[in-house]
Amino acid sequence: MLENNKRNRKNSDEITIIPVQNRALIRRFIKFPYSLYKNDPYWVPPLLRAEWGTFHPKQNPHFLHSAVQLFIAKRFGQIVGRISAHEYREYNRIHGSSAGFFGFFEAIHSQRVANELLNAAEEWLRKRGCKEMLGPCNFTVNDSSGMLIDGFNEPPVVMMPYNPPYYPKMVEAYGLQKKHDQFAWKIDDQRGMHPLAQRIAGLCRNMPGLVIRHLDMNHFEEELRRAYYVYSNAWNSAWGTIPPTWDEFYRLGRRFRRFGNPDYAWLIELNDSPVGVGLAIPNIHEIMIKMNGRLLPFGFLRLFRAHKKIKSLRVLVMETIAGFENHGVDALLYQHFYEQALKDGIHWAELSWTLENNETMNRIMSVTGAQLYKKYRIYRRDLR
Repeated sequence: MLENNKRNRKNSDEITIIPVQNRALIRRFIKFPYSLYKNDPYWVPPLLRAEWGTFHPKQNPHFLHSAVQLFIAKRFGQIVGRISAHEYREYNRIHGSSAGFFGFFEAIHSQRVANELLNAAEEWLRKRGCKEMLGPCNFTVNDSSGMLIDGFNEPPVVMMPYNPPYYPKMVEAYGLQKKHDQFAWKIDDQRGMHPLAQRIAGLCRNMPGLVIRHLDMNHFEEELRRAYYVYSNAWNSAWGTIPPTWDEFYRLGRRFRRFGNPDYAWLIELNDSPVGVGLAIPNIHEIMIKMNGRLLPFGFLRLFRAHKKIKSLRVLVMETIAGFENHGVDALLYQHFYEQALKDGIHWAELSWTLENNETMNRIMSVTGAQLYKKYRIYRRDLR
């Protein structure tokens, strides 16, 4: 009898990894963080409707270019973790690599659970011939990416990830190593704009043939294609980044149109050719943190009513086409963001993210008076 009790306890303590293969399991995959973070004051519940769209192959164009497998971990009959494994074929085609990715990692504070989840992702990628595992990326670096390693004392801004402090310790104990860090910068309305940045912006503005203007939302798709031209030609030297497909960029544009403010959508043209684009979005996380992921019955009304009361901003895109990086376009975009934010009563903004080795952009952040206040890490593991 004693032996049977010991065996039963051992079996009940086993961690089971389950591939997500139906709608019911997708629902449990999506809803797990809502229970995991229920007592965390800094976690912002994503909108459930948007989460369903993220994992729906017909709504997320990422599935056109990737093989994806989701996993959940169960112990004592309860979900205790989740992870995704995905082979991003477009990334490997452009970079000539055989990398695979993990993402959407969430787990209770248990090294065993973390090990089982990461091992499941690793084995799935290895069977597909991947030689390296990178992440977390949800699903790509054009979405939210990186694991928070510094700056846990406040909520994330819109479209940026968040995790507890024990996550980096668990994945490093498993054997993941640093690939690189990504920086998030914060600037408030008390700092003003640095005189050097103002001079650079002025020189750029006076360049013959140069025009800075708002995107015309009455011709949304046409304008978005001009912005896409800049965006897709500006990521040539950044690690791991690839130009998003038009479908992926259009999805981002629709999200901006839904929650953004046209006053923060700028296009810079030189002789009618687009050379720079800037997009910033109100930090709707100020409102969403109280909505528990639901628009109905009152979430949508709360979002609509409080939209003009938002006091923070995320500068999401500030890009220049390759070969035009040193002409002051970044400073000119920043100046327009800054002036509009002051007019709207915005108290602070996050500029994110920049790579740790992007010396030019990080120098610009420092010159503008921004403070490096959060760091996110991309990890790697050799699968050979």
